[in-house]
Amino acid sequence: NTGTAATWFLVSTRGVESQKPQPEETQGLSVTRSGIAKTLEQGEDGVISITVKNMGDRRVNDIALTQIIPTGLEVRREILRAPAGENVFQDTRDDRVLTYFDLKPRERIHIEIPYNVMLSGEYFYAAAVAEAMYDPTKYGKSESRWLAVK
Repeated sequence: NTGTAATWFLVSTRGVESQKPQPEETQGLSVTRSGIAKTLEQGEDGVISITVKNMGDRRVNDIALTQIIPTGLEVRREILRAPAGENVFQDTRDDRVLTYFDLKPRERIHIEIPYNVMLSGEYFYAAAVAEAMYDPTKYGKSESRWLAVK
């Protein structure tokens, strides 16, 4: 701008905050997860196993379970199977698996996500989060932590 008029600039950034490991949290729904060691080998195959349990005495409808996949891993879509059950829907994306379902009192559902380790490095393994979409008092999440791929 070579003129005398004021020039305005807008600078913005976008990203993810530095991640810190967090413990498991339960508020009506329990989420437990296994299947990924703290250290993995490039080329290795494995399965993330997630169990969600309704801890209460009433049915919880419209539960959304989100598992973000660590960057160095890839979901093996060719062998991924949605869990059997009434009103179960699963949506698989490049970076996450979304599963939607209902749970009766004390009922549990088990989800398995097969993966392949693609890239070496250190990656954040985000919590598996289950939440009742229309009842913010019912949710649960697994622990989150860092993992290394050699």
